[in-house]
Amino acid sequence: MWLKAFQSDDKLLSESEFWILTVVPDSYVSPSEIMDRLYRQTRDWTPKPGTIYPILHRLSDVELLDKSEDDGLSFRRSGKARIFLSSIAKPLRVQVLETCNYYTQILHNLAELDQPPVRYYEILAALSKAAIGFGKESKALSLEVQEKMDQPYDVPISFED
Repeated sequence: MWLKAFQSDDKLLSESEFWILTVVPDSYVSPSEIMDRLYRQTRDWTPKPGTIYPILHRLSDVELLDKSEDDGLSFRRSGKARIFLSSIAKPLRVQVLETCNYYTQILHNLAELDQPPVRYYEILAALSKAAIGFGKESKALSLEVQEKMDQPYDVPISFED
């Protein structure tokens, strides 16, 4: 899986760590704001402080988050995290396309049967609804990303010793 592309201290980035990393913005926010963002993003998961604080500190220890204690504890996405998240975009795109092709092939195979399954049209309608929703969501996200891409951005990496 594409998450295996990133390892730190011989430990893969867990699903919870990945979710947290994706919702932390480039500006400093409090752990409670991060929990709110997680809830809005996942629509059902609010980690407890005993879960989120160790993850935030671990992500800070491996330099994926910058930590500040100036006005209370707060975190922001680091340059290393931005590079990491950018690097997984292409493998993720490949996975999405493979998944779409997989389900399309199943539908074609079912349609070619002499007698398609009784619930074939239900299955087709559900997949169509999901595809339309995915299309709308991806279009909205692409517009959001395009706005960010139009802003100047320096890649925080140095090739000097």
